[in-house]
Amino acid sequence: MTQKTRTLAEINDRIAAGQGRVWTSSELKQRLDSGHVSPADLFDEVDVITTGTFEPMESSSAILNLGQSDPPLKIRKCWLDGVPAYAGFGAVDVCLGASMPADFNKDASPELSKSDLKPKRGGGHVIEDLIAGKAISLRAIGQATDCY
Repeated sequence: MTQKTRTLAEINDRIAAGQGRVWTSSELKQRLDSGHVSPADLFDEVDVITTGTFEPMESSSAILNLGQSDPPLKIRKCWLDGVPAYAGFGAVDVCLGASMPADFNKDASPELSKSDLKPKRGGGHVIEDLIAGKAISLRAIGQATDCY
C-alpha cells in the first residue's frame, strides 16, 4: 500500500487560494463512524483537522487599568462579575484570564445568594461583555497608599 503525503507548503497554498478544506475533529469522527469511508479515503477530502474551539483558551486574557482613586489605593484582590482577576503587578492594574471560572464566595460577591450562582460563567464571558460595552460588577479589596 502506498502512503499518501501532502506537504505543509501544499496545504498552505490551498488555503491561500481559498480552496483549503478544514474540518473539526467532530466532523472527522462523524465521517469515520458512518462506516462508508476509510481514513485513507478521507485524506483526499480534507487538508486540515482542527481540534481546538473558538472559545476562550488559557492564554487569552485582558489587562485592565481601573483608574486611580482619591486617596490612592493598591488593589490586593479583585473580582469582575465574580471572576477573580490577578491584582499583583500595579496599583490599580488587574489581569483577567479568559479561562478563570467564577468564584462566588463571600469575598468575591457578598451580595449574591446561592440562587444567583452562574457556574458556567468565567473570564471569557466577562471579557466579551467588556468588549461589547456592557456593565459588569467590580469588587476589590485594597489598601490606601501614598505611592501614587
